[in-house]
Amino acid sequence: LTHETVSKLSSFYGISIYIYSRDHNPPHFHVYYGEFSAIVRISNCEVLRGEIPERVQRLVREWLSLYHSEVLQAWNQIQEGKPTDAIEPLDNLHLMKNCARICEVKYLGERNLLISFE
Repeated sequence: LTHETVSKLSSFYGISIYIYSRDHNPPHFHVYYGEFSAIVRISNCEVLRGEIPERVQRLVREWLSLYHSEVLQAWNQIQEGKPTDAIEPLDNLHLMKNCARICEVKYLGERNLLISFE
C-alpha cells in the first residue's frame, strides 16, 4: 500500500500552497487561505474547484507567473514519488516591480506636495 504524501511548496501573506502525491490530472496545486481553499490548474492558474478571494487569486497568479516551471517540475517529481524543494514565496519586491518610481518630491506649502515619477 502506497501512502499519499503532501508537499508544501510555498507560503506567503497567509496563503499556503501544497501538492499531493498520487493526485489526479490536470497538474494542479491546492491553495489554502484561512477558511478558503481551492484547486488551481498549473497551466493557466484557473480555479478548478473551491473558492479563494480575488486578492488571493491575484497573488497566487503573480507567484505562479514567476515560478511556473518550478511548480510544474515539482508536480512531476511529487507524482513520481520523488522529494521536491520548497519554492520561493512572493515578496514585496516582486509585487513592486510594476510600481512607478518616485524621482522627485517638492513641498509646495499648506500640506501640498508635487511628486514626479519616472
